[in-house]
Amino acid sequence: MANNAYNVWTNNHTLIGGNGEGFDAHGNKVLGEPQEHLSSSAEVTSVKHHFTNVHYGQHVTPHHKGANEPRGGIIEYTPTDDSAIPPALTIVIPDLEITETDYHSPSPPKAHVAAETADTLAVQSAAEPTANEPPPSDRASPLNKPDEETLAQEDGEQSNTILNAAVVEPSTAETDDDAVPLSPDYLEEGNDETLELQPEPEPEPEPEPEPEPVPEPELLAPAILIEAMSGKESDAIPVVLTLSSNSIAIPDETLSVTIFNVPTDAIFSAGTNNNNGSWTFTQAELDGLTITPPIGIESYDFTIVATASNGIDSESTSTNVSLDVTAGGEVVNLTPNNDNYTSTDYSDTIHAQGGKDRVYGGSGDDTIYGEGGNDKLYGEIGTDILYGGAGADRLYGGEGNDTLYGDSGNDKLYGGAGNDILSGGTGNDKLYGQAGDDIFLADGQNDANTTYSGGSGYDTILNNGDGDLVFKNFNNNTSVEEIDAGGHDITGTSGKNSLDFSNTTLTNVGDIHGEGGKDTIRGSASDDTIYGDGGDDRLYGNDGMDMLFGGSGKDRLYGDDGDDQLEGGAGADRLYGGDGDDRLEGGAGADRLYGGDGNDVLVGGSGNNDRAYGQDGDDTFIFSTGDGNDRFEGGEGWTDKVQLTGVNEGPGEGSWTLNVSGNNSAIIDTEHRTITFENEDANGSITLEDGSTLSFKDIDRIEW
Repeated sequence: MANNAYNVWTNNHTLIGGNGEGFDAHGNKVLGEPQEHLSSSAEVTSVKHHFTNVHYGQHVTPHHKGANEPRGGIIEYTPTDDSAIPPALTIVIPDLEITETDYHSPSPPKAHVAAETADTLAVQSAAEPTANEPPPSDRASPLNKPDEETLAQEDGEQSNTILNAAVVEPSTAETDDDAVPLSPDYLEEGNDETLELQPEPEPEPEPEPEPEPVPEPELLAPAILIEAMSGKESDAIPVVLTLSSNSIAIPDETLSVTIFNVPTDAIFSAGTNNNNGSWTFTQAELDGLTITPPIGIESYDFTIVATASNGIDSESTSTNVSLDVTAGGEVVNLTPNNDNYTSTDYSDTIHAQGGKDRVYGGSGDDTIYGEGGNDKLYGEIGTDILYGGAGADRLYGGEGNDTLYGDSGNDKLYGGAGNDILSGGTGNDKLYGQAGDDIFLADGQNDANTTYSGGSGYDTILNNGDGDLVFKNFNNNTSVEEIDAGGHDITGTSGKNSLDFSNTTLTNVGDIHGEGGKDTIRGSASDDTIYGDGGDDRLYGNDGMDMLFGGSGKDRLYGDDGDDQLEGGAGADRLYGGDGDDRLEGGAGADRLYGGDGNDVLVGGSGNNDRAYGQDGDDTFIFSTGDGNDRFEGGEGWTDKVQLTGVNEGPGEGSWTLNVSGNNSAIIDTEHRTITFENEDANGSITLEDGSTLSFKDIDRIEW
């Protein structure tokens, strides 16, 4: 783009002089007094294109005559002595902000120049003036913003008077995209001043990116990666084989592999047997592939050929790999006699068959079947599985995480070291977990007579059946930490049961039932619901908020710790609330109720001759028509009371009477239906309309 020339005029300038006097080489006079004026005039140069609000400097010499109008801007002129080269004349103008429209249009481009930040034109004389000749032209460039003052000139004066003169360094004005050097020439009178705009060159357009070359399709043999293989006879040995494509731009490529030199009895878990000593596999069939080698061959040398195909052509590559095989386990069938057999160090499967056999598994992961007879099976080292079969068997897991099944018969199972699983099956079995975190599998009535001993570790009885978990005897010294009933109830047998869960955590348990018989049941530390059912039972809630139901028979119920609910049911029962705020209901029969500590509620029930003792705490005895002849003693509490139900009016006015022994005054509050004894705990009796009588002792209040 070519430079654009702008002709500008000078307009409105002021000269300000400093202190002192002197003349420069041009004959300009500098006075020390303020507000002196320039005595000669300067003609305003002409312009070709006018810029609104643009002020530029003006060349001033002694030969110019005065100006008749003020001119904007500031001219500062610094004098020197007569022998020096004329100093710089500094002209302050506003910043230039030039807005281009079209540099290529036929008409001159328009620009707007505004005062934003300061710019200054510095004018420097080019050379010494000669006699009777004007000084040469000066050149200026922009610096700082002017103070918008005016230049006053008078006609007829022959010298310039300048106040507060100073030298100012030149600078450059910036536009949006163009650097605009402001270097107008200040010429003799009648000549034009020009400003050249030199815009930045337009950036070269970025070249279009060259398209990526399209590769030529090429079918190449795939890459093979296979890990070393080893294992035991008759075991499934992993075959870790990976294919990857090397072809270029073959969208329909398929990969396959063929393994040669495969023994006849070897079996792969996937693929196609070509019946010629080779197997072929697709790429997908290689995922999770295993080979089970036959017995009797110690190593194989396979040739593996990988092929890439596009449906028309194919490319292949090959590699070799060995499979090292160690002797595997055996399947051993003993005679029906009394055998004594020791297995190999591999994973053997042994069938003892009939007879009183003794079988040792050795160090492998063995599976041993006792089958008929009273057998002794020893898993020894390894993860073994032992089946006792019929008969009274003894199973010893030994080291490792073993699984022992007693099956039918009265068996004894010993887990040994490790986390074992023991299942007695039918019969009166005894299960010993011994060391480790063991699981005892129980199956309802089949395991009712099973005895458990957890040993060291965290041991669990797990209900493995669809019905209730049945125990005849379960003691707190079994070292079984948890019982998981699978959401079912725990029950005893129909006879006499002894169930103690005080040291055991009960999980997923419904209710606990003693069934018929004289049962003793102790709950866990959790909130238990225990039914004695038939028989003379003893029920202990232990910790937690328990519910105890004696059922028929002469039962004894002990709430122990916690806020418990005890119901004796039929029979002459004894109920002991223990600690906590308990509720005791005797039910039918002549019952004895002992509240214990806490604020208890005692209800004799429909039986005759009930005795209730509140003991410690503020206790309440509830008495109703039909309850018979009962007795209630409040005990040591501060406010023990009798609460009558089915009574609507006060004593003597309704259907009941009150007799109080001793000298004791009372406050009768009919509105709130209370009688409060003032002096001391009261003794007396209450008779209801049906003749039911309550004798009371140490009572503080009666409510109805």
